[in-house]
Amino acid sequence: MKLQANAFYTNPRLTILMVGFLIIMGAMAFLSLARQEDPSMTERWARVNTFLPGATASRMESLVSEPIETALREIPEIKEITSTSKAGFSVVGIELYDSVGPESVDTIWSEVRDELGDITPSLPDGVSEPELILNKPLASTLIIALSWQQDTPMELNLLSRVAESLRLKLANIPGTEIAESWGEAEEELLVSVDPYRLANSGISTTQLAANISRADTKLPSGRLRSAGSDMLVEVEAELSTPERIASIPIAVSAAGSTIRVSDVADVRKSRIYPPTSMALHQQQPVILVNAKMQPGLQIATWTSAAQAVIDDYQQNLPGGIGLDVVYNQSEYTGQRMDDLATNLMFALVIVLLVLIWFMGVRSALTVGVALPLSAAMVLLGMQFLNVPLHQMSVTGLIISLGLLIDNAIVVVEDYKLRRRAGTRISLSIEKAVRHLLIPLGASTATTVFAFMPIALAPGGVGDFTGTIGVTVALSVASSFFLAMTVVPSIAGFLENRWPTREGHRWWQAGFSHPKLTQAYRASIMTALRKPVFGIGVACILPLIGFALAPTLTQQFFPPVDRNQFQVQLSLPPHASIF
Repeated sequence: MKLQANAFYTNPRLTILMVGFLIIMGAMAFLSLARQEDPSMTERWARVNTFLPGATASRMESLVSEPIETALREIPEIKEITSTSKAGFSVVGIELYDSVGPESVDTIWSEVRDELGDITPSLPDGVSEPELILNKPLASTLIIALSWQQDTPMELNLLSRVAESLRLKLANIPGTEIAESWGEAEEELLVSVDPYRLANSGISTTQLAANISRADTKLPSGRLRSAGSDMLVEVEAELSTPERIASIPIAVSAAGSTIRVSDVADVRKSRIYPPTSMALHQQQPVILVNAKMQPGLQIATWTSAAQAVIDDYQQNLPGGIGLDVVYNQSEYTGQRMDDLATNLMFALVIVLLVLIWFMGVRSALTVGVALPLSAAMVLLGMQFLNVPLHQMSVTGLIISLGLLIDNAIVVVEDYKLRRRAGTRISLSIEKAVRHLLIPLGASTATTVFAFMPIALAPGGVGDFTGTIGVTVALSVASSFFLAMTVVPSIAGFLENRWPTREGHRWWQAGFSHPKLTQAYRASIMTALRKPVFGIGVACILPLIGFALAPTLTQQFFPPVDRNQFQVQLSLPPHASIF
């Protein structure tokens, strides 16, 4: 069965069904689409940390860094491997090729872990297990500051325990990717040896350290094997208290008595000094709790759940401890959504006013309906392609606002021209659609292809800016589909409901001025008679634009006026954090 070009006009139920479907599904897509501030980036960068206490930088390079680099080069997806070797410390940086997509990156990092596991037995004795740390390009969603608000000296240990409790509560919220804290008090168990008592016991410092290490139950105490099982045996005790370490036996004296750690050393728990990290808020030392939402969720929903947890926790805080939310990404994301809605409303109002002035009320309503319906189709397409609403996709929607009604204007004008020639409504719609199908399809394809390099850009650039091209392509394709189906049908329905009356009124056919019309017609005829002259005049403004292009500032995005920035300082290894 051959589909008629005016099928949507001859079957009004089909038009009503299509419009209702787009409105309902577009609204559902808008409510269910993921919302976040920035696009999700693929994890193409990582580092491998390895420690070997006492080794020089040259030994770390030859015994640790180079073997790890050699093993990792067997993975073909790795683009670049760099290493930095210092005394007792090795860092191997890994960068994957830009062609590695999010669907395969987890498999590649799993292969990297396997290679590290295979190379570990061949590393020197005493070396720590190589630790793979992925550099996840994920922005913070909430940052909470816990401060000491009493006149007494700051109890950082107490603040640290409160912060850890809050961190665990935020980590247990569904949709939390990472919950971490900064500036907390790091504690250590310090064994202060008395050299005189140690010398009297006949034990060296090395023997003392070895005995304490053997008592650490992090190491297995043995292995139990049978026909159907192979299990490690551990002692149920941990070196987590000073008393536990102080009671460790280290030797037997000549008189037969047991010598313990407490006989030759003092054991206490203390804070690591100088601290490895510090957090300041309004020039006061605080502890910051940072929570990051998983990509692909609605940030407003997750933030509401997190805020409820924070409010409940704040009510049960001990006296003298303050809690402030110093950063909330949802505020910025909500502002972008408001900007999108404002732009859509302004675009719709401006388009309707301009169309009413130049085309009349009926034509303005016909063309204006393409704007919300196209937006609904774009949102539906974004949901199908799993594209969240963030600053890049919103930017693409704003860019495409001026392109959504172009096809509709051309179709409506062609339809009106045929109606003025006396062709009946049904035939005018069919001829207009058939006549413009290929030209408008070609212009739509040209626009789509123009934005494809952005949508298909590889690497981090494509991850961040690719959705601009995707949303613009969806917008112009939706506009073309509606211009070939719904828009001319609505034009016919409106004419049936409000037929054109005798006489010319500007709200019926738009503003028209005889002298301007005559001048415009004369310019068109001149350009047709002298094509070279017409092409030359048309090229004047583009040439002026190209000439002035070097004077413009080259910047892809407008400057960000957010009161947030990052400063990185590289200090010498011996420099103190203070």
